[in-house]
Amino acid sequence: MNRALLLLLAAAVMAGGLIAVALDPGVIEPQPESMEVSTGARGSTPPAPPKDVKTSLASVAKERQFDPITDAGPTRSWEVIVLNDRGQPLPEAEITASRTGDSLTGLGRELWERAASGPWTLTVKLEGFPTWQRDVILESNKRVRTVARLGEELRISGTVVDEFNQPVVGQSVFFLPPGVGHPTSRDFVRDPKDPLKPAQPRNGAISAELLAGGRIKANLPAAGNWRVSVGRPGDARWTELKGQDLTHGGQERVEVTIPAMGQVRFEFPQEGPERPRQVSVHVFDPAHAANVMRTRQQEGSDAEEEGERRRYTGDNASAESGREQIQAKEAAKKERGFSGAKGTAKPIKLEMNNSVKEVREMAGKAPRAEPAFQPGWRMIKSARPDPSGVAQLKGLPLNTQMRFLFVRGKEQITTAATFRLRDGEPRLAIPSLPPVGTTPASGPDNRATFALQPFPVEDRKPLETGVRWSF
Repeated sequence: MNRALLLLLAAAVMAGGLIAVALDPGVIEPQPESMEVSTGARGSTPPAPPKDVKTSLASVAKERQFDPITDAGPTRSWEVIVLNDRGQPLPEAEITASRTGDSLTGLGRELWERAASGPWTLTVKLEGFPTWQRDVILESNKRVRTVARLGEELRISGTVVDEFNQPVVGQSVFFLPPGVGHPTSRDFVRDPKDPLKPAQPRNGAISAELLAGGRIKANLPAAGNWRVSVGRPGDARWTELKGQDLTHGGQERVEVTIPAMGQVRFEFPQEGPERPRQVSVHVFDPAHAANVMRTRQQEGSDAEEEGERRRYTGDNASAESGREQIQAKEAAKKERGFSGAKGTAKPIKLEMNNSVKEVREMAGKAPRAEPAFQPGWRMIKSARPDPSGVAQLKGLPLNTQMRFLFVRGKEQITTAATFRLRDGEPRLAIPSLPPVGTTPASGPDNRATFALQPFPVEDRKPLETGVRWSF
């Protein structure tokens, strides 16, 4: 009985406690605290991932990009610095940042905390300078710094690569204003005030400074429409057809991708004296061929006139007449008072000129070596094989007639057929040459043969040629 009374009393106490909890609004049920697993503590075992979750490289999230809809938080800070073209601060420059329903202002150098993320239009003004303006996108929880450079010039930097993403070196880069073409060698002049400064084109083109790894930088004199052209003076390798409108505060970085040039790798299986010491490539130049033919025709007509004159006067008569004319001129100078130290200078100079002329005439009459190719062919590249018998000719033009020349001692061995490179991919050639000492006695040997085939390189998709601008 006592046990039954105790059970009834305990039940009554528990019922009273539940009623009190239900009636008291300040009592809150405690929530379980979140657990943190320390990877550095010994003996702690991280919880196993759920079995239905698969881990792969594709599941790793990339760096989050700005989204104007979902990324609406403020940025940490936005700093704007105004400098002149020499890098000096301009504390009086007026800074204005505006967007729909909001604006920020400052002077010279300003730091705004927790500016709203999203697109802003930044404008910098100062009397005596062109207005600088740029569209800036702020991302949430990021620190942003914008440098505004005021001045008439535009500072441009960038890179030049070919279709296979290889840096283009040794090729001049020009920025062309409207109506200006790729400069020629005649367009370059030196500054008389600074003779050590490199020559600059006078046709309006601006030369870019070439840096290592295909990088460039240039200072354009003013804003406007500019095109990019790559190639040596007078030989444009690639020129942009339609230019880009550049403004103060606008795009200032450029990435130029031009068509790849040809590249031929020669592998010589010959060894010792059978291996050539030099290989060169020659291209056919129609203009050069026309000049050579005109020169030969002029020399032929001059020779005919000289032959006709000698037929009537004779060699001895012409030589005697020439000597009499020289003696008459010297006698006339002496009569006019050319004597003493000053008077003997010109006769001595005349004798020296005559002796040089005679040497040149003798050299012209000396037998000349027969040229390796017909008129119009000129060499553009040459290379020497390394100890392993490999020679590389880079930067070869595409869609151009080419012939190759192999020099082995006194022998000149040429290709009889012409070659054209249709694309910029590297090519491999293993030439076959005749044995040493079998070259004909007169003229070059045209028995060199080989076939060009694609050189095995890594599989890569060519880039699209063109110009890409960015801030």
